[in-house]
Amino acid sequence: MTFKKERKPLPKHAGPELYVTQKELGEYLGLTRARVSQLQTAGVIPPRDPSRGTPLRSSVLAFISHLQGRRDPKAEEEGFDYDIELAREKHYKAEKAKMDAEEQAGILVPVSEVVRAWSSVLVVVRSRLLSLPRRISRRIAKMSSVSSVRSLLTDEVKGILLELASAPIEFEDPDDEN
Repeated sequence: MTFKKERKPLPKHAGPELYVTQKELGEYLGLTRARVSQLQTAGVIPPRDPSRGTPLRSSVLAFISHLQGRRDPKAEEEGFDYDIELAREKHYKAEKAKMDAEEQAGILVPVSEVVRAWSSVLVVVRSRLLSLPRRISRRIAKMSSVSSVRSLLTDEVKGILLELASAPIEFEDPDDEN
């Protein structure tokens, strides 16, 4: 906000609303005429009536309400609660800060890295499983019983799974440019 140093005292008037120019309202509030216009455009204070000017009392009350953090009495009637919204904003900022700290500490991993890592694991699983028939087909052809074929297949699949379980999953470091 742009405040002027000198403020004009408010007139003592209990009657109907007084209307003033934007410049005069600025003098009462310690603002420039341009800032008064901005506040009117933003809906903080009532707009200027072209024939009468700016309503003094309601503009001062609206400006005070704005400074106190309450934007619009109509918004409060519609269920807007400034304190609740402020608390909600603080909560989400704290959650974001916590997530940023966990990401920095390596506790959280971006989804794109998890997808990339699992994709590489699935490529390895696929290649191992597709190579299985080629590797064991001759041995299966020499077997005479179903139980021995089943035993060989089970052993081979378990071997593939053990190999995959012991392989480290590597995540790319987003800070590493290599």
